[in-house]
Amino acid sequence: MVLFLNICLFIVFQLFDISSSTYTFRDADSWSIEYPQCGTEHQSPIDISTDQIQPGKYEQPFTIYNIDQPPNKFTLNNTGKGLKLTGEWDDDKIPTITGGPLIVDQYVFGCNEYYWSRENISNSPHKVDGESFALEVHAVYYKKNYGSHDIAKKYDDGIVIVVGVWEEWAYGEDTAISLITLKLPEVVRPGAVADIRPFSFLELLEDPSDPPTNYYTYTGSVIKPPCTPALYFIQNYIYPIKPHGMELFRAVQFENDDVSNVRPPQPLNDRVVYELERRIG
Repeated sequence: MVLFLNICLFIVFQLFDISSSTYTFRDADSWSIEYPQCGTEHQSPIDISTDQIQPGKYEQPFTIYNIDQPPNKFTLNNTGKGLKLTGEWDDDKIPTITGGPLIVDQYVFGCNEYYWSRENISNSPHKVDGESFALEVHAVYYKKNYGSHDIAKKYDDGIVIVVGVWEEWAYGEDTAISLITLKLPEVVRPGAVADIRPFSFLELLEDPSDPPTNYYTYTGSVIKPPCTPALYFIQNYIYPIKPHGMELFRAVQFENDDVSNVRPPQPLNDRVVYELERRIG
């Protein structure tokens, strides 16, 4: 009977991507006790001081391919640690990044992860000159040569994260973020899943013909245990979300009574943040 129960729990965790860990974001400073990598020097997130940024010089331009291609399907999942958006693309249409510090290596899209506070404040993981934002989204890419995200995260060069930030604006046109907020009432509780109408990542912009070109890049880590190494590209751009949309995000529940899934900024230590431009392939 015990064996049967354990098998059932394993299947539930795998199907719905519910974390079986007991860590909380309230005790983020103690993660390193159970997850030693969370206590290493090059951790994320950070507070970016724009007066200390240096220009990045790379032989290959940082390039993003297929962000104008919607998937065949999007699925939104409340993991208990936040929201995760996964998609299904044809092989030749999946968003891919290369160039810049990645040189010729290709990284393919794995998922979007959403970070925010349920309290009525702007509290994003990454800060810029001390400023927080209402919502931060991590587009997680994995090295194509490794074949999958699960394998890639075992390697120091396996994961790349492209960051976008959202702020509440009452005016302006709705963007594709509204396709997410429309379904948030269906994923309030951990373990809930909802289908999202497919959209391209360019549709998150008010003007899809004018995507952001400037990025900050630095070496860091995934911002939750086990704090896997990751290379970051942070867009120097603020996306709009309507106040009602953020109200719907703040209604989504985390496990373990957390009120946010935001890790506090980590010391920069000996790292340098570089600025670069990207092009769309």
